[in-house]
Amino acid sequence: MQNNPNNIVIIGAGNVGTHLARLFEAKAKITLCRHNATDIPLDADLYLVCVRDTALNEVLALLPQFNSVVAHTSGTMSMKSLDKFPKHGVFYPFQSFRREIELQNPVFPILIEASDPESERLLRLTAALITNQVLLTDEAGRRQLHVAGVFASNFTNLMYDAAYEVVGNRFDAEQVLMPLLHETVDRLKWGQPINFQTGPAIRNDREVIESHLEWLRTKPELQKTYKDLSQILLKKYGHEELP
Repeated sequence: MQNNPNNIVIIGAGNVGTHLARLFEAKAKITLCRHNATDIPLDADLYLVCVRDTALNEVLALLPQFNSVVAHTSGTMSMKSLDKFPKHGVFYPFQSFRREIELQNPVFPILIEASDPESERLLRLTAALITNQVLLTDEAGRRQLHVAGVFASNFTNLMYDAAYEVVGNRFDAEQVLMPLLHETVDRLKWGQPINFQTGPAIRNDREVIESHLEWLRTKPELQKTYKDLSQILLKKYGHEELP
């Protein structure tokens, strides 16, 4: 039976592949390859394919047959895309990565799917090398969490960007906004987000909302975003929507 993986090949040197290579480098022998199949060793214990969803099928088609487990790291692509490999699975790290920035929170969940018990065990052991949060799931659960991640990270970052735009050059955006952002996130240690919603919409403070919309009149896209989000909050908390 396969023991802890000692030899891992990571195919794809983008955001995910680069960070996984850094996390594994003290735990196992790591080979970080780009998409050229001729550079890929054939004797690894595990092959992690870390490429964009739009390129995944093309890259998989170029890979030779491997006797070891092959897994992709996508949050949305089906495990069926790996059917040409006898042993395969999904190794989905639920974290946001940027290759040029050191990972700020290196402990995060890794979601596992596998074609067979032996592959599942290998993927579990591999994930356990870098995290204590290893979750066995299926495709539906993985996609569900991926959608949640878009709301929690991607859309949230878009709102941070909007706040920076509103602050403009009058203040140091990092200085004035970071304490607020950290406080908002840290409150979640104490309960569900719905318990900590604040702001003029939840209070049904129409005068404040209207004054904000007036201030945003020169920024029509942000004004629309503000109004749309206010409408969602007003409805959620039982208030009459804006005209």
